[in-house]
Amino acid sequence: MTQPLDFQRFYQEHVAFAWRSLLRLGVPDADLPDLLQEVFLVAYRRLPDFAGRSKITTWLFGICFNVARNHRRHLARREAVGEGEDVAETPGSHDGRRSQSRRDTLSLVSRILGRLPEEQALVFSLFEIEGFSGDEIAGLLSIPVGTVRSRLRLARASFRAELGLSDPDTPPAGPPAQTRKDEESTSNSSRRKEVKDV
Repeated sequence: MTQPLDFQRFYQEHVAFAWRSLLRLGVPDADLPDLLQEVFLVAYRRLPDFAGRSKITTWLFGICFNVARNHRRHLARREAVGEGEDVAETPGSHDGRRSQSRRDTLSLVSRILGRLPEEQALVFSLFEIEGFSGDEIAGLLSIPVGTVRSRLRLARASFRAELGLSDPDTPPAGPPAQTRKDEESTSNSSRRKEVKDV
């Protein structure tokens, strides 16, 4: 079967899901048709590379998520320019350093997300970056809340490992265990003290 026919069937089966996903991600009704078209243009280009490691709806929701996020960023930039807030930053200024630091952080997060399995990266982004609750993510991705928590835990562990941070759930190392020799020394000292006191 040729790619256009495959994609036509794919579109018919998933267009309603993509429409609902964009709505849930906060896309205004007026922008839905254009963004829906963008979602399926991206999907058309990427569908031959879909490896089946996740559900097709999870993969498609990831595209919807990215398209909606890029649209919000575009609107925010346009609004900032309209309000005169898009002011050029002096390279050595405080704002310039803060902006560069933020770009560096976003770049690092993006690189780490790119190395995570798609399911974990999506849940991490929705929860930690976009502020969705576990229940909301479960509804968006049509998965149990327990699965959301599991993927989020794995993604967080990967982030900590990439950043060289310890697992907060691991108890800190206690004092070194007392050796038998130390115990005997302590016991002998106690006995000598008792004899002296008598």
